[in-house]
Amino acid sequence: MKTRNRLLLSLIVIAFTLASAATSQAAVVIYSVTFSAKARFFPRASPFGNSFSHRGFLIYDSTTPGQSQSVELIPRTRTYRVNGAMISNITPSSTSFFQLDRNNDSFFETQGGMIGGTGISRSYLGGIPRAGIRFGNSVPISGFARILKGAGSVTGGDHFTTREVWRMHPFTAVGPVNTNAGVLLITGNLASRGFTQVP
Repeated sequence: MKTRNRLLLSLIVIAFTLASAATSQAAVVIYSVTFSAKARFFPRASPFGNSFSHRGFLIYDSTTPGQSQSVELIPRTRTYRVNGAMISNITPSSTSFFQLDRNNDSFFETQGGMIGGTGISRSYLGGIPRAGIRFGNSVPISGFARILKGAGSVTGGDHFTTREVWRMHPFTAVGPVNTNAGVLLITGNLASRGFTQVP
């Protein structure tokens, strides 16, 4: 009986702690991103075909998505590019994100997103934690999924099947005031690891 009472008391303390913990709604979210586009007509990788991929960081402005920026890592080199082809292909300014309550329990547990238009159809899904997202002892970040998975297709010059994964990066917890500050966080870290910028 004592063990059960201790467990109950522990659960009550945890519940009150979570209920009273301060949370933040991040304006600038930094994601580690992988993106691939598999071409149907010319499926080999560029330069012999049309398929391509990107890997790097997306500094996403949730208030003004058009202000978002990217830092792309160039394969097999210790170099990176700011706002190159990656940002053009991910097109965060065209993505509409929203929250869904898919199990009708009055908690929006899913972050969704869509891009639609002539020749393009992509969607995103990710689970929103009830307690928010923490990195170490950071204030919980609420209203976002830690991981967003995207899938879709794009038609233009070829037909592409796209796959992407956005993973919230711990630098989000620093709370960059704008996307320029987020880019500086990422590029400063890359420079400390021996990476150099290319045009």
